[in-house]
Amino acid sequence: MVRKRNPYVSDIIRTIRRSKRRFLSIMVISTLGVMMFSGLKAACEDLRISADDFFDAQNFHDLSVVSTLGFDDDDLRALQEMDEVADVQGIYTEDAQAVCNDTDLSVTLTTLGNGRINIPYIREGTMPSSDTECAVTERFVKDAGAAIGDVIRVTVKETDDEDQESRILVHEYEISAIVTDVRNVNNPFGSVAYRDAAISSDTVFIRDTAAKSGLYTQIEMRIEGSDELFCFSKDYTDSVENLRKKIESSIRDDREKERTEKIKEEAREKVREEEEKILAELRDAKKKLDEGEQEIKDGQKELDEGMDLYEQSRRTAEKALADAQRLIDENRALLDRESENFEKTKADLEKQIEELEENRKQLLEAKDGLAQIDDGLRQLDEGIAMLEDEKVALFMSLLKELPEDTPLSELNDAIAQLGDFMDQLEEYGIEIPQTTVKEASETVLSYLEEAQNDREILFGEETLALIEALRQLEEETPVSESGTDYEALLDVITKYDPLSAKETCADFVASYENACERSDAIAEMLADEQAQQMIAILKMADSDEDLMESLSGMKDQFEQMPSQLAEIAGCEEPKTVSELIETYEKALAALRAQRDELIELRRSITDGLSENGIDEDGIDDAVAAIDDGIRQIREGIASGERQIADGYRQLEEGQAQLNASRFDTYSQLSAALAEILDGYEKLREARDELEEGKQEYNEGKEEAEEEFEKAYKTIDEIDKASWYIRDRMALTGYANIDSDAGSIEAIGTVFPAVFLVVAILISLTTITRMVEEERGLIGTYKSLGYTDGEIMAKYLVYAALACVLGSVLGTILAFVALPLFIFVIFGIMYLLPHYRLSFVPLYGICGPLLFMIAILGAVLLAAGNELSQAPASLMRPKAPKAGSRVFLEKITLLWQRMNFLDKVTARNLFRYKKRMLMTLSGIAGCMALLLFGFAIGDSVRDLVPRQYEQTFLYDVMAVAQDADHEELDRVVREHADTQSYLDLMITSARISFEQGRQETLQLFVFDHVDELESYILFHNRKNPEIRLDENSVLVTLSASNVLGFKKGDTVHLELADLSTADLTVSELCDNYLGNYVYMTRKGYEKYFRDYTENSMLINLKEGADYEAYETMIRSVPHVVSALSSQKVGDQFETAFILINAVVYIVIIMSAALAFVVLFTLSSINISERTREIATIKVLGFFDGEVHTYIDRETLILSAIGIVLGIPLGWAFAQTLTSILNLPSIYLAVSLHLKSYFIAAALCAAFAFAVNIFSDRYLDVIDPVEALKSVE
Repeated sequence: MVRKRNPYVSDIIRTIRRSKRRFLSIMVISTLGVMMFSGLKAACEDLRISADDFFDAQNFHDLSVVSTLGFDDDDLRALQEMDEVADVQGIYTEDAQAVCNDTDLSVTLTTLGNGRINIPYIREGTMPSSDTECAVTERFVKDAGAAIGDVIRVTVKETDDEDQESRILVHEYEISAIVTDVRNVNNPFGSVAYRDAAISSDTVFIRDTAAKSGLYTQIEMRIEGSDELFCFSKDYTDSVENLRKKIESSIRDDREKERTEKIKEEAREKVREEEEKILAELRDAKKKLDEGEQEIKDGQKELDEGMDLYEQSRRTAEKALADAQRLIDENRALLDRESENFEKTKADLEKQIEELEENRKQLLEAKDGLAQIDDGLRQLDEGIAMLEDEKVALFMSLLKELPEDTPLSELNDAIAQLGDFMDQLEEYGIEIPQTTVKEASETVLSYLEEAQNDREILFGEETLALIEALRQLEEETPVSESGTDYEALLDVITKYDPLSAKETCADFVASYENACERSDAIAEMLADEQAQQMIAILKMADSDEDLMESLSGMKDQFEQMPSQLAEIAGCEEPKTVSELIETYEKALAALRAQRDELIELRRSITDGLSENGIDEDGIDDAVAAIDDGIRQIREGIASGERQIADGYRQLEEGQAQLNASRFDTYSQLSAALAEILDGYEKLREARDELEEGKQEYNEGKEEAEEEFEKAYKTIDEIDKASWYIRDRMALTGYANIDSDAGSIEAIGTVFPAVFLVVAILISLTTITRMVEEERGLIGTYKSLGYTDGEIMAKYLVYAALACVLGSVLGTILAFVALPLFIFVIFGIMYLLPHYRLSFVPLYGICGPLLFMIAILGAVLLAAGNELSQAPASLMRPKAPKAGSRVFLEKITLLWQRMNFLDKVTARNLFRYKKRMLMTLSGIAGCMALLLFGFAIGDSVRDLVPRQYEQTFLYDVMAVAQDADHEELDRVVREHADTQSYLDLMITSARISFEQGRQETLQLFVFDHVDELESYILFHNRKNPEIRLDENSVLVTLSASNVLGFKKGDTVHLELADLSTADLTVSELCDNYLGNYVYMTRKGYEKYFRDYTENSMLINLKEGADYEAYETMIRSVPHVVSALSSQKVGDQFETAFILINAVVYIVIIMSAALAFVVLFTLSSINISERTREIATIKVLGFFDGEVHTYIDRETLILSAIGIVLGIPLGWAFAQTLTSILNLPSIYLAVSLHLKSYFIAAALCAAFAFAVNIFSDRYLDVIDPVEALKSVE
């Protein structure tokens, strides 16, 4: 027995060593399959287990109850007395506005209850130990920038309704702890933050004693033994559901009825107290009305007696006033006649005054005229004297010597350049004195005379003869020995050329020539017209003045003279010398003519005075006499006017006294009458008030009776208290854990199925090839007496060992490595403090067992056919597969143009049909899985553009407390970056369908539907433009997918204030992030309370800073939240980190699967065709040609597999929406063209990589050994 089994075991070990690649292929495919089958599910189960541990540690409630009328201690006791209830607590919550570190936040104040249920998990600090301490969540810490020890000041909502009165007793708290609320484990800063409600508020935990006791807004309870159950299991769900049903059937109705009656009785008592108070007030009012009526009768009698006395006094006073007025009128008529006579005399006197004043005016005018004439004569004499001045006359005489057409501008320039002229003269050796003009002029004129004499000597005939004689002598001959008279000439030459030598004849002649040249230059300079003008100017200058001052004054005088003369002469300003002289003469003549005219005018004035007997000196005496006469006449007039005025004044005083007496009399009468009339008015008002009081009394009595009747009726109509019993699934944090895990598990169900199919195919192909290779060995075994079972066991052990090793490795990766990786993602999504690795037998055993069965089944199928043959048949080599004609050969035109290797490749592709099908199916499957992974990523990346470019068009959404919306509206309206905005109402709600699970969403209510298209677009695949009308109720498609309702179904909607309604869904609309219900104001008010605007959708101007605008909105007091679409887009990648992680896992695993498939099939291909490869090597094929011969088949099959995988991948992708049925996401499938190319490129890259790896095995094939292996 031992001798028989040892070789058998050894053979198995040798087989594994010889076929390590096959063994590794089966092991790797098993590892990948088990890892995919168990890993994602294990990670999700670990999440649930970790959450269950956390919930049990914090005593998370199993059921909670809310009521429309709240709860009291009786309700708590009723629930506590139930056998299934382990513990129960009541908590009180109230919304408030909190200020911490100058940050205004909306918070929910929540009492801690009995401290045994829903225990907050302490992250830092200690729980509140006094009423002035509180615990806050991490979200509050971030929103307010708070820390332990900071102070929170809260403001509760004020109301006149006692039933809505705040029960919070403390309004200032010190933060003692930072905690995690077990009711909401969503990370507010992580990947599921987008699921939080847009109007959610931060939670602040306070002690029960910080609020009034006896009333609770919510009851929470723990079920007996629930901590021993897995909270996500069916047993736990059944336990919770059983208690829910028991509460509903046993105590809910009684407690609802009792609570309702208690509320009604309390309300009736308040109404009765108010009714008694009002009736007492009515009795007091009736008594006062009766007393007032008697007072009115007494007052009427007194007023009638007063009116009779008033009439008698009025008649007496009017008679006395009429007599006094008659006397005043007679005296006024007499004074009027005297005044008329005086006015006639006054007119004559005023005429005399006018004549005297006219004479006075003429005398004064004559006096002023003589003075003006004398002044004008003086000015004319000065002007004439100036023009006749000696210097001006000399200047004009000298000008006459110049050419008549000489421009004044040139002359002016010559004066300006005179200094330069004199400097030039000095260059020629003329030293001009810088003292007076006379000295300078004499020096220049003297030099001119000398220069003329010198030229006569230099160019005289004698001088020329002398010079000629000297030239005839030798150059070195001294001049003194020349025999000529040269002394006179020497003085002139020395003057012009003093430095040159003159001893020899040659030197003398050279100096003479230099002197001549210099004399010519001076003569030429002096002959210039401008030089002549300058010489003339020197002659015109004042000889006694300083040279420079004279030149400056001459220049200024010459510049001003033309314009002055032109002004006097009344002509245009002269331009030439002749025009200047002519203008001068005209100006002198004009001044003399004006002087003569003024003399003649003076003479005529003095002659006129003489005719009236007044000389020039007696004008002032005549004026004084006239003034005295006028004064006397006016004094007489004034005296008469005073007398007349005194008379009128006396009359006016009398009239004034009479008027004052009349005013006093009538004032007294009027006051008396007014007092009487006022009395009548007051009496009338009192009577009206009495009547009004009676009417008010009657109306008040009737109104009070009606109000009390209405109050009692309202109390009777109070809706019965409704209990809403909720399990943990009503909380988004708890529900999200289960839904997210379920979505990932869905992917973990689809992928292993593909891996399982590929594993079966790979195992079947591998074992089939292995059995074919060992046909002879199998025949030998059978010949030696081994049974089919023993031979089969060898291959089963081979495959089972590979599968077991792969399953062990896959299980380790599935339950350790992959969960640890996903735990990092879960840590970003949730606030669970710890995550626990666990082994789930269902997945840890079923996964490996499933793959074991599949692979061993493939072994049985592959080896069974060979074992059924006889040993002799098995020991003979199996005939190679015969070649066959392929379809391409029928296409003659194409087949004839193919080379030999192409034809061989085409035939080989179809010759090995099994391998071809395996490759195509493997590559197509891998391509499909890659596209599936890319479809997830593309769909997630398209969520934000679809949501905020195709659905939500607004830029910022802001939500405020209901009572403070006006302040938000004002700030938005006045901000410079605001382009437009839309007011609406937003509130959180829960939606359910047919008593199924609930989903939290937001309710948007619009009042202005006509402006909606600029902010939100409603659409779905069938209807691109959905209209919202008065009766419409639009619900997002994601909620429909989760809850299972469709268009036309009736859903149940419960608002935050517990008001409910059943609504018919008018249309389902696409929405990709979050769930919403849309209604109009009229439709909303038909089912719920009054519409109250509390939110705004805002569009900003182009270029506005979204982040700054959002920060500004958040700073507005009582703003609950502000969110910009840009910020959502920026945070989107983090929000879907879990989905992205799954995408990476899918892509990596698909890539690994593709590599394993290609590598295994390539290895099988090489092993099957070893003799064929050896043959072509013997035929002379080089290594590269051998590689091409084999590799092109793999590449062609891979390309075909990629093409076949595209529609398969697209079909897989269409299942995404149902597989990833996330509660707050509608994952519309997207698969971008780029993803097709990337997936195809990856598969192609794996094919090339496998070919490179496999080429090494082609190179080591020994042709000799391979060809004789059949022997």
